[in-house]
Amino acid sequence: MKIVINATELVSGCAFVPTMGALHEGHASLFRIARE
Repeated sequence: MKIVINATELVSGCAFVPTMGALHEGHASLFRIARE
């Protein structure tokens, strides 16, 4: 995990995957897609 201070530091993009506290395989799938 990288902590950024402002949007100019997000040169490679950013993804948000809401979890509501419980991680499951559906979230893992979204993580993989977000990396692409």
